[in-house]
Order: sequence, then structure tokens, then C-alpha cells
Amino acid sequence: MRQASAGRSSWSVFISRHYPEEIDTMPSTVKVDFYKSSPKDANLESFKGLVSHALPGLHANILDALRRCGHLENPGSLKVVDLGAGQGALSARFAECGCRVLACDYVSENFAASEFGIEFRCLDLNQDFADLLGAGSADIVSAVEIIEHIENPRHLLRECRKLLRPGGVLVLTTPNIDSSRSKTDFMAEGIFHMFRDSSYRSSGHITPIGAWQLDKMAEEARLRTEQHTTFGNESYTFRERPKAFLLQSFIERFGRRYPWGDGAIHVLLLSPY
Repeated sequence: MRQASAGRSSWSVFISRHYPEEIDTMPSTVKVDFYKSSPKDANLESFKGLVSHALPGLHANILDALRRCGHLENPGSLKVVDLGAGQGALSARFAECGCRVLACDYVSENFAASEFGIEFRCLDLNQDFADLLGAGSADIVSAVEIIEHIENPRHLLRECRKLLRPGGVLVLTTPNIDSSRSKTDFMAEGIFHMFRDSSYRSSGHITPIGAWQLDKMAEEARLRTEQHTTFGNESYTFRERPKAFLLQSFIERFGRRYPWGDGAIHVLLLSPY
């Protein structure tokens, strides 16, 4: 899942300043090759041969959450818009449930799920897109691991809301920078987990968003939080980094505890009002 900018992106500006020798050969979006990793990569999950660049189990967790909240009843009547679809792993899961799926991504050559009857649209999510896809036409909008790639996350939420029908739901996920792991990284190195220079350059993580910001942005976009959980455990081990392990253990014991948990990824179900 990756995204181009409107004009000269924050990502390309960073590259031009720190890696001037690469700016002429690198596009204003994340390198396409990063998202063509082999399904044989032990760190990547795949579904029906389609690679997912998300934590293993996250896509299944999302579908379970939608079922629990009643958003996957009568799937044959549901239209799903999957933003930042990548190869189409999550799109294929929705299609297998019986949903009609429209997959969107900036890099069309990565999409590989057409055989599942999934329509594809090449799209820049930093631009207006709701009217292009059909405002008010979607029962489910999926923005899974994409908002951290976007220059203006508030604009993304407004456009997602515009896409939804009354009673629809937006599935939103993003790295949890409020987690004990991320706080440990910030205290030790001054950076958030999953937002290092390397992830900025290779995977396009340009916009870290905390839970407080997510809440405010959703409210401003007239989206109500139905469910907020977190997913995944990326805790340090003593063997790996003993000092970081001890610091994270201290934060877990004495730091603030959040009702949505301490997982690596925020998972939100948001409905329009």
C-alpha cells in the first residue's frame, strides 16, 4: 500500500535533501519493487498467492471485527471499496465472502487479483476520489495500513466518509505510536516504531498518527467510532535488546493503559453520522 503525492511530496523532498543522487531515479511515491516481494518471504503473509504487506493475521482480524459488528451480513448485497489494495490480498478475502469489490491503488502493475472478479481503479488518494468512485455507493470502505502514507489524513477521512452509504462502515488501521514498544523507541532514539528513516524511504511511512489525533480527525469528518482495538505484539525480548526490554517492561507496568490495548496496529470501525 503506497501513495503518490499531489505535486512534490514530503517523501520526495526528504529524498532530495538527504539522497540527492537518487532523486532523479526514484518516483514521487514508494518504490514499486518494495511491494513486489515474494510470497515466500517468511515475514509476509499471503492469501491465495497474493502478498499482504501487513502484520500476519491482520486481514483475518478485520473480517472478524466486521462480522461481530454485523457489517458482513448478506455479503452478496454489499459493495466494498478497498483503498491501497496492493496485490489485492484483502480484496480477495472480501470477494471470497461474496462481496462486490472495487480495489484501488496508485501502482496498477502490482494488482494481481483480477481473476477473483475484482474491479480495479488506479487512484491517487492524495486527490479527491469519492466522486470518481461513486459518492454514497459503498457499504464498506477499507483503508488498511494506508493513512500513514498520506500527506493529508483529514482529507482521506473526509473522502472515505463521502464514499459511504448511510449505515456503512470505514475500516481504518495504522501503526500504534502510543504503544509501549513505540514509546520505548521514542524515549531511546527519538523516533516512533515503524517511522524510522528506513521506513520513510522504502515503505513510505510519512505520517505518524496518535490515538488522540485519530479521534479528533474522525470527529471532524463526522465519523463515529463503533469499535477501537489494537492488533499484533511487537514487544522487545531480553535476548534481542535487554535495555529496551527493561524500558518497555517499565512502561507497560507504570505507564498509561488505554482501553483499546497495547497492540502494534490501531484497528477502528468508523460509521458516518
